Amino acid sequence: MLTEFFMERAQIVLSADAERFIGTVPEFPELRVEATTPEACERQLREEMSRVLMLEAQASPTHTTPVERPVIAGKSHSSSTQSSATQPSIRITVESARACQACGASGLSTAFQFCGLCGQKLS
Repeated sequence: MLTEFFMERAQIVLSADAERFIGTVPEFPELRVEATTPEACERQLREEMSRVLMLEAQASPTHTTPVERPVIAGKSHSSSTQSSATQPSIRITVESARACQACGASGLSTAFQFCGLCGQKLS
């Protein structure tokens, strides 16, 4: 799919000597292919684009999977694969804050007309 995204921007032009076609992609100036027909040029350009994207993906930092948390007897967890890193807790207080009567969300600004959690109109 990513290859198709860049192939829509590909440019295939006839060389100055009119003997071959040259294919390029503006986002990848280092990528340049030559072939005798426009179809062969497009095919080679697509193959090279796939190769370059695969090399870029392999060179990028790997995604780390979440660490499994041990299950404590008597406690149920919504997911067995949760990150062991604790997230900082941010508490926001708003002057003249309101609470939603429908879901109980509190700290809602008077500027809001609807609850950000349940969507009910604030009274």
